[in-house]
Amino acid sequence: MLGRFGTLENVPRSELGGKAYSLNRLIESHIDVPVGIVIFSSCFIESLKTNNVYNEVTACCQDINSVNILQSSRRLTSLVMQCEIDDSIINEIKKNAEGLEQFVSVRSSAASEDGEYHTFAGLHDSFLNVDRNTETLTDFIKKCWASLFNERALIYRTKKNIPIFEGMAVVIQDMVQAKSSGVLYTRHPIEKKYLLIESAFGIGDSVVDGVIKPDSILVDRNTLEIVSKEVGTKKTKTEFRNGVHTTSENDQGEMFSIGDGAINELTSIGLNIEKIFGTTQDIEWAFDDKLWVIQSRNVDF
Repeated sequence: MLGRFGTLENVPRSELGGKAYSLNRLIESHIDVPVGIVIFSSCFIESLKTNNVYNEVTACCQDINSVNILQSSRRLTSLVMQCEIDDSIINEIKKNAEGLEQFVSVRSSAASEDGEYHTFAGLHDSFLNVDRNTETLTDFIKKCWASLFNERALIYRTKKNIPIFEGMAVVIQDMVQAKSSGVLYTRHPIEKKYLLIESAFGIGDSVVDGVIKPDSILVDRNTLEIVSKEVGTKKTKTEFRNGVHTTSENDQGEMFSIGDGAINELTSIGLNIEKIFGTTQDIEWAFDDKLWVIQSRNVDF
């Protein structure tokens, strides 16, 4: 019920979920993605069944409407979190996680996520810097499963008329101890002839979540020349080191968090990824001593 990135070519998208499916395609295309494993969505379904809550969960999903979303979210989340993961699955997770770094990211990957029509960007939960101790991992795996039913995801699904219940896979990857990180849009949302890079020191959640104003770089899509660079007001930076999450004042806030060489490399990788998926991409990246792609999703600007 799980597999390692790079060995999933025959696993259907429905088992991997959108995030894991995209990451595996990148690995198959020789893009640098952190080492990781995927717990298939069928593991989620099977766990609901073995804990005798599958029928209750699916019935509750069928009854959700705009009035009872909060109540339904709490009920469904509780049902998932009370599940016990079968020992055979725990042993398989433990065996495969041994090849990972001590601290990992644990990320949700819903079946319809990051697809052609829906992204669910930021709606389902992911967790950073988790100790890969099996007991800890299983708790965060269930949190990812339960995030299928968090309030914001239920509101989105209801408004978009997307089925409430579906498979939820989980991605477990080496945690990149990033010196800098951010987001690359392979096409600027307004100035279509440019790529847009947003960057900050530390890990990328401060950029993705809008906590700080990042550095902003425009690159010409045709000539690959750097058109403009605007330094952001990066007053704080977030880092994870050996299980410790720190947000501190950034004494380098007036310096650019990414050099021209890394900009050129990121531009080249971004345009390559756009060719792989055939459309504009929203790419999360991180840089330690090399450039890593953390996620890539379709966007329609």
